Amino acid sequence: MAALRAEGIRYVFGLPGGHSVTILYDELAKAGDIQAIVAEARENNLAIAAVDDFEARAVRLRDKAREKGDKAREKAVNKRYGATSTDMSE
Repeated sequence: MAALRAEGIRYVFGLPGGHSVTILYDELAKAGDIQAIVAEARENNLAIAAVDDFEARAVRLRDKAREKGDKAREKAVNKRYGATSTDMSE
């Protein structure tokens, strides 16, 4: 859990089943500050949710830099995360 917290992870996406996954989910439940999101339909739904979460984080970082007028930070965010939305490539 410490490694996940150090990276700022708030959500873990996974598929149900398997012993290692059960252990992880048990630890997440004990921790309480990192939420497990389990795909119950199709695996690709989980991938879409993870990509949407990533894009939202990248856009928030970019927007914070813009609000502060930090062009260097804005450029660094765009370079590191790529143009994940049309708006980011401006």
